[in-house]
Amino acid sequence: MLAVSGAGVVDVEFAHFDVGEAAEEGFEPNGELPDFDAGRDVIPSAGCLTIVSRVQDHEACVALALSDSPGTPAGEGWELLDSLSYRPVYGGRLEVWGPTSGAASPAASPMVVWGQAVAPGEPVLELDPGRTYGVQVWAQGRHDAAERFDAALRAGADALHQGLEAYVIVFTPDGHQEAPRPRPALTRRERSVARHGEPPLNMRG
Repeated sequence: MLAVSGAGVVDVEFAHFDVGEAAEEGFEPNGELPDFDAGRDVIPSAGCLTIVSRVQDHEACVALALSDSPGTPAGEGWELLDSLSYRPVYGGRLEVWGPTSGAASPAASPMVVWGQAVAPGEPVLELDPGRTYGVQVWAQGRHDAAERFDAALRAGADALHQGLEAYVIVFTPDGHQEAPRPRPALTRRERSVARHGEPPLNMRG
Protein backbone atom coordinates (compact mmCIF):
# COMPACT_ATOMS: atom_id res chain seq x y z
CA MET A 1 0.00 0.00 0.00
CA LEU A 2 1.46 3.36 -1.04
CA ALA A 3 -0.72 5.69 1.03
CA VAL A 4 -3.83 5.56 3.21
CA SER A 5 -5.87 8.57 4.28
CA GLY A 6 -7.20 9.11 7.76
CA ALA A 7 -10.36 7.31 8.82
CA GLY A 8 -13.27 9.69 8.42
CA VAL A 9 -17.01 9.75 8.92
CA VAL A 10 -19.42 11.07 6.29
CA ASP A 11 -23.10 11.92 6.49
CA VAL A 12 -24.97 9.56 4.18
CA GLU A 13 -28.03 11.43 2.93
CA PHE A 14 -30.65 10.26 0.45
CA ALA A 15 -28.88 6.88 0.65
CA HIS A 16 -25.59 8.01 -0.89
CA PHE A 17 -22.34 9.94 -0.48
CA ASP A 18 -19.62 11.07 -2.90
CA VAL A 19 -15.89 10.52 -3.36
CA GLY A 20 -14.18 12.77 -5.86
CA GLU A 21 -12.48 16.01 -6.78
CA ALA A 22 -14.05 19.33 -5.85
CA ALA A 23 -14.03 21.83 -8.72
CA GLU A 24 -10.85 23.90 -8.51
CA GLU A 25 -10.45 27.52 -9.53
CA GLY A 26 -9.33 27.92 -13.12
CA PHE A 27 -10.65 24.55 -14.30
CA GLU A 28 -13.77 24.13 -16.41
CA PRO A 29 -16.50 22.57 -14.20
CA ASN A 30 -17.46 19.23 -15.75
CA GLY A 31 -21.14 19.50 -14.80
CA GLU A 32 -21.79 15.76 -15.12
CA LEU A 33 -24.31 14.33 -12.65
CA PRO A 34 -24.53 10.73 -11.38
CA ASP A 35 -27.09 8.52 -13.10
CA PHE A 36 -29.12 7.13 -10.21
CA ASP A 37 -31.28 5.17 -12.65
CA ALA A 38 -28.27 3.00 -13.54
CA GLY A 39 -29.04 0.67 -10.62
CA ARG A 40 -25.39 0.45 -9.55
CA ASP A 41 -23.92 0.39 -6.04
CA VAL A 42 -21.14 2.71 -7.23
CA ILE A 43 -22.09 5.30 -9.86
CA PRO A 44 -19.20 6.85 -11.82
CA SER A 45 -19.37 10.34 -13.28
CA ALA A 46 -16.66 12.78 -14.35
CA GLY A 47 -14.51 13.55 -11.31
CA CYS A 48 -16.75 11.68 -8.87
CA LEU A 49 -17.78 8.25 -7.59
CA THR A 50 -21.18 8.12 -5.89
CA ILE A 51 -21.52 5.33 -3.32
CA VAL A 52 -25.11 4.12 -2.87
CA SER A 53 -25.85 3.01 0.70
CA ARG A 54 -28.43 0.48 1.91
CA VAL A 55 -29.61 2.95 4.57
CA GLN A 56 -31.25 6.29 3.80
CA ASP A 57 -29.72 8.47 6.52
CA HIS A 58 -26.75 7.61 8.72
CA GLU A 59 -23.01 8.16 9.27
CA ALA A 60 -20.57 5.86 7.45
CA CYS A 61 -16.87 5.39 8.16
CA VAL A 62 -14.67 5.80 5.11
CA ALA A 63 -10.99 5.82 4.13
CA LEU A 64 -9.18 6.30 0.81
CA ALA A 65 -6.06 4.43 -0.25
CA LEU A 66 -3.47 4.44 -3.03
CA SER A 67 -2.11 1.00 -3.88
CA ASP A 68 0.52 -0.42 -6.24
CA SER A 69 -1.15 -3.84 -6.39
CA PRO A 70 -4.79 -4.20 -7.46
CA GLY A 71 -7.05 -6.77 -5.90
CA THR A 72 -5.60 -6.82 -2.39
CA PRO A 73 -8.52 -7.77 -0.09
CA ALA A 74 -9.27 -5.17 2.56
CA GLY A 75 -9.36 -7.85 5.26
CA GLU A 76 -11.75 -10.02 7.20
CA GLY A 77 -15.34 -8.84 7.09
CA TRP A 78 -14.82 -6.70 3.98
CA GLU A 79 -16.62 -7.42 0.69
CA LEU A 80 -15.72 -6.10 -2.76
CA LEU A 81 -18.62 -3.88 -3.79
CA ASP A 82 -17.45 -2.81 -7.26
CA SER A 83 -14.42 -2.39 -9.53
CA LEU A 84 -14.28 0.47 -12.01
CA SER A 85 -11.98 3.15 -13.41
CA TYR A 86 -11.25 6.79 -12.59
CA ARG A 87 -9.64 9.67 -14.49
CA PRO A 88 -8.75 12.86 -12.60
CA VAL A 89 -10.49 15.89 -14.08
CA TYR A 90 -8.92 18.63 -11.94
CA GLY A 91 -5.76 18.58 -9.81
CA GLY A 92 -6.21 15.07 -8.40
CA ARG A 93 -7.16 15.90 -4.79
CA LEU A 94 -9.82 13.40 -3.68
CA GLU A 95 -12.25 14.22 -0.90
CA VAL A 96 -15.35 12.60 0.62
CA TRP A 97 -18.57 14.54 1.16
CA GLY A 98 -22.27 14.17 1.90
CA PRO A 99 -24.85 15.52 -0.56
CA THR A 100 -25.77 18.53 1.62
CA SER A 101 -23.55 18.26 4.70
CA GLY A 102 -20.17 18.87 3.08
CA ALA A 103 -16.81 17.27 3.71
CA ALA A 104 -16.31 14.23 5.92
CA SER A 105 -14.76 14.73 9.35
CA PRO A 106 -12.33 12.55 11.34
CA ALA A 107 -13.93 9.41 12.78
CA ALA A 108 -14.25 8.91 16.53
CA SER A 109 -12.11 5.75 16.45
CA PRO A 110 -9.71 3.93 14.09
CA MET A 111 -10.81 1.66 11.24
CA VAL A 112 -9.20 -1.76 10.89
CA VAL A 113 -8.23 -2.35 7.25
CA TRP A 114 -5.66 -4.84 5.92
CA GLY A 115 -5.28 -5.98 9.51
CA GLN A 116 -4.00 -2.58 10.64
CA ALA A 117 -5.61 0.32 12.47
CA VAL A 118 -6.18 3.42 10.30
CA ALA A 119 -6.09 6.42 12.63
CA PRO A 120 -8.90 9.00 12.60
CA GLY A 121 -8.28 11.88 10.23
CA GLU A 122 -9.52 13.55 7.09
CA PRO A 123 -10.27 11.05 4.28
CA VAL A 124 -8.28 12.95 1.63
CA LEU A 125 -5.97 11.48 -1.02
CA GLU A 126 -3.69 13.14 -3.59
CA LEU A 127 -3.69 11.46 -7.01
CA ASP A 128 -1.32 12.21 -9.88
CA PRO A 129 -3.58 13.96 -12.44
CA GLY A 130 -1.36 12.62 -15.21
CA ARG A 131 -2.32 9.02 -14.36
CA THR A 132 -5.48 6.95 -14.74
CA TYR A 133 -6.62 4.57 -12.01
CA GLY A 134 -8.38 1.33 -11.39
CA VAL A 135 -10.69 1.57 -8.39
CA GLN A 136 -11.96 -1.03 -5.95
CA VAL A 137 -14.67 -0.17 -3.46
CA TRP A 138 -14.70 -2.39 -0.36
CA ALA A 139 -17.59 -2.38 2.13
CA GLN A 140 -18.10 -3.67 5.64
CA GLY A 141 -21.45 -4.19 7.42
CA ARG A 142 -23.41 -3.37 4.30
CA HIS A 143 -25.01 -6.80 3.79
CA ASP A 144 -27.32 -6.41 6.82
CA ALA A 145 -27.14 -2.65 7.49
CA ALA A 146 -30.76 -2.01 6.51
CA GLU A 147 -31.99 -4.93 8.62
CA ARG A 148 -30.05 -3.74 11.69
CA PHE A 149 -31.39 -0.22 11.21
CA ASP A 150 -35.00 -1.47 10.94
CA ALA A 151 -34.58 -3.77 13.95
CA ALA A 152 -33.46 -0.83 16.09
CA LEU A 153 -36.55 1.12 15.04
CA ARG A 154 -38.89 -1.79 15.78
CA ALA A 155 -37.33 -2.18 19.21
CA GLY A 156 -38.25 1.41 19.98
CA ALA A 157 -34.64 2.46 20.26
CA ASP A 158 -33.31 5.70 18.95
CA ALA A 159 -32.48 5.54 15.26
CA LEU A 160 -29.18 3.76 14.73
CA HIS A 161 -27.03 6.26 12.86
CA GLN A 162 -23.47 5.03 13.44
CA GLY A 163 -21.63 1.76 12.91
CA LEU A 164 -23.90 0.51 10.13
CA GLU A 165 -21.49 0.65 7.18
CA ALA A 166 -17.81 1.30 6.50
CA TYR A 167 -16.06 1.79 3.16
CA VAL A 168 -12.50 1.86 1.87
CA ILE A 169 -11.93 3.04 -1.71
CA VAL A 170 -8.62 1.90 -3.24
CA PHE A 171 -7.04 3.59 -6.27
CA THR A 172 -4.34 1.81 -8.29
CA PRO A 173 -2.45 3.56 -11.14
CA ASP A 174 -3.08 1.71 -14.41
CA GLY A 175 -2.28 4.16 -17.22
CA HIS A 176 -1.44 7.70 -18.25
CA GLN A 177 -3.36 10.71 -19.52
CA GLU A 178 -2.63 14.33 -20.32
CA ALA A 179 -2.97 16.08 -16.97
CA PRO A 180 -5.92 18.49 -16.84
CA ARG A 181 -4.71 22.06 -16.72
CA PRO A 182 -6.42 25.22 -15.47
CA ARG A 183 -7.30 27.97 -17.90
CA PRO A 184 -4.68 30.72 -18.23
CA ALA A 185 -5.52 33.76 -16.09
CA LEU A 186 -7.44 36.43 -18.02
CA THR A 187 -5.84 39.79 -18.67
CA ARG A 188 -7.58 42.98 -17.49
CA ARG A 189 -8.77 43.59 -21.04
CA GLU A 190 -10.17 40.07 -21.37
CA ARG A 191 -11.98 40.32 -18.02
CA SER A 192 -13.60 43.59 -19.05
CA VAL A 193 -14.71 42.20 -22.40
CA ALA A 194 -16.13 39.08 -20.74
CA ARG A 195 -18.03 41.12 -18.13
CA HIS A 196 -19.03 44.28 -20.03
CA GLY A 197 -18.67 43.36 -23.67
CA GLU A 198 -15.90 45.89 -24.28
CA PRO A 199 -12.39 46.70 -23.01
CA PRO A 200 -11.67 49.33 -20.31
CA LEU A 201 -11.90 52.96 -21.42
CA ASN A 202 -8.11 53.43 -21.48
CA MET A 203 -7.73 50.36 -23.75
CA ARG A 204 -10.25 51.31 -26.41
CA GLY A 205 -9.50 52.77 -29.77
